[in-house]
Amino acid sequence: MELPEPLLVHDFSSGGVSLFHRKDGLVWVGATEESCGFDVRPSESARRYLLERATRLMPAMAEAKIVRHTACLRPVTPDWLPIIGKAPGWDNVYLATGAGRKGILLSTGMGKAISDLMTEGSTRLPISPFVPGRFIH
Repeated sequence: MELPEPLLVHDFSSGGVSLFHRKDGLVWVGATEESCGFDVRPSESARRYLLERATRLMPAMAEAKIVRHTACLRPVTPDWLPIIGKAPGWDNVYLATGAGRKGILLSTGMGKAISDLMTEGSTRLPISPFVPGRFIH
């Protein structure tokens, strides 16, 4: 979103919405979570939800212009924990997925673990709760 004048110099989170300032002056507003399969079309209900909460958090957002409205897929596992490790039954196939909305926050650790596994055959990071085989019964 674009504010009439740059007011946001920090990120804010509260009440189901986060406002993220960007170097280009835009404010990113996020995020909702819906179980809708692989539908990546932005929804009107999500837009209303976010705008209402963004305005409550920072009243100046009522004057902001929507520059872009997106929807993204965030893979989530049945136990809400990421999958990190070698794919069962496959040689040289590794998985680092399923972290949902925390994926971007966990990505460096997940990447390090997978890199270690691929180059060294093991990792010192504690990934045993996240092994891919935990879903095979």
